[in-house]
Amino acid sequence: MPENEDNKHQRLINPESPMFGYEPGMRSNTYELLKNGKVVGHIVEINLVPKINLAPGKKNTVKLKTRIVDIDTVFSEHEKQ
Repeated sequence: MPENEDNKHQRLINPESPMFGYEPGMRSNTYELLKNGKVVGHIVEINLVPKINLAPGKKNTVKLKTRIVDIDTVFSEHEKQ
């Protein structure tokens, strides 16, 4: 994994609907990561379309709506340690 020299993180823009530009039939579930009762991140589970059901020449490609943010906007000072 590459080093995160700028200390940047990706945050989902819309956790309820994180995907765009996906193949019909793909589904996703978003789970919140909690720390002390506070949402500190998300996990996106993506169910791809089986290869046999894809149209010829199509690939399972998913794009997520995210934003690059500083760690300070994700965690408070005491949570970074």
